[in-house]
Amino acid sequence: MKESTLPDFTDNKYFAWLVTGLFFIAGIILTFSANGTCDDGDSIMHYQFARWAIVHHRLFFDHWAKPLYVLIACPFAQFGIPGIKIFNLLVSSATILLTFYIAENLNLPSKALAVLFMVMSPGLIVHSLSGLTEPLFALVLSASVLLYLRNRIALSVFIISFLPFVRSEGLIICGVFALMLIIERRWKLLPVLLCGHVVYSLAGYTVYGNLLWVFTRIPYARLDSVYGHGTWEHFFINLPDIIGIPLYLLLVAGLIAFVIELIKGYANRDGYRRWVLVYGCFIACFFAHVLFWRFGIFNSLGLLRVLIGVLPMMAIIQLQGLNALAGFFKNTVYGKLILYFFIPAVTVFPFMRFESSLHYQRDFCLTTSQLSLKEATDYVQANFSDYRQAQYYYDANYVAILLNLDIFDTAVSRPVWGAYEHPPKNDGFIIWDNYYSAFENKTRIEVASDNSRFELVKKFTLYDRWNFEKTAVLFRYRKESM
Repeated sequence: MKESTLPDFTDNKYFAWLVTGLFFIAGIILTFSANGTCDDGDSIMHYQFARWAIVHHRLFFDHWAKPLYVLIACPFAQFGIPGIKIFNLLVSSATILLTFYIAENLNLPSKALAVLFMVMSPGLIVHSLSGLTEPLFALVLSASVLLYLRNRIALSVFIISFLPFVRSEGLIICGVFALMLIIERRWKLLPVLLCGHVVYSLAGYTVYGNLLWVFTRIPYARLDSVYGHGTWEHFFINLPDIIGIPLYLLLVAGLIAFVIELIKGYANRDGYRRWVLVYGCFIACFFAHVLFWRFGIFNSLGLLRVLIGVLPMMAIIQLQGLNALAGFFKNTVYGKLILYFFIPAVTVFPFMRFESSLHYQRDFCLTTSQLSLKEATDYVQANFSDYRQAQYYYDANYVAILLNLDIFDTAVSRPVWGAYEHPPKNDGFIIWDNYYSAFENKTRIEVASDNSRFELVKKFTLYDRWNFEKTAVLFRYRKESM
């Protein structure tokens, strides 16, 4: 690899630690100054599983929630949403540093820039302040790649075998590691890739009475999707929403450099390990999701955030792209101008007024749907003194956080449609909303409004930045109907 023409600080590990520290401090400030949850769906649910697993032990083996994530996140989730945010913030900070050491083990010039590229990817800080599983996926992946590069191969393969229990894409990554083992003729280590499944199969047997639950209960093992399907170009066009435009350009440059290396036939040890472990993990995950969304399979929704899991690999590819440009334009005035453009461009882009840049209200505060639900629950708490003893029927799981409800306890929490079959014993409330109730659960408002046991209390309507209506409708149980 040619020497970089970039400044000396780009090779300094102290610079890498400084940037990581600033990322962590910014995250802590946002944790306690902003009340957002990144999204109002999966982020909330993953938190709920981690929060209540200590009460309902079967949740430690729920395949949708991801058992390893629930196990590790559980202690932090006991401290509420701030606790789960701090957990993912610590996880992402560790991943950022591991990315630096991966670049170092690959002998890449300007290796500290891999840290800068991670931190300045707008999607990282947003998704770190959530209950989502992608940050932990990125940590386990980067730790395994680093261990492999340091020839701690058996340990690396053992750790990666548990990745499917953080996110289902871990099965794809296990395939990439299997390819690496085959290339290096490490046949005896291939069975180690099964360790995660063996361990969880045995542990979960006490819950399911079936050793094959690790396969039969995969929620995405279906050749369709309730969300339909999308276009081939979706991920290609919208990837800048996660990494920003300058880093998108460097990613493309890095991929072009990869193709050139392949054509030239570089076959040294670091070369093919870089191809398979770095490029292979990114390309496999990226194109898998392109296919999933295009054909509407495995319940894909086309979410861009899934690529946060391979963000460390993207940072290495982006660094390769910048170094390739440095080698190509070396010792030319125009070339140096181009190279020196990228560092400030990457640094300032998250704070500019682009759609894919960071926006405080959009990225770190409650969504409009959550605000309408908060108005409804605030009204309940302000006007009904016995609200703590009531039965609640709701589909938007943020309600459980607002009212501190155990979402898995049917004595206090049920979906809206359950109001017919399981009326409350004493007091009760229905909180219907026009997304989770109407769209996700296909429960029309008539389930509540036509239920003679309930009376309409109030409707709470707000409009988001696209002028879409976000509504929560509150109904109360008629005690005289008992």
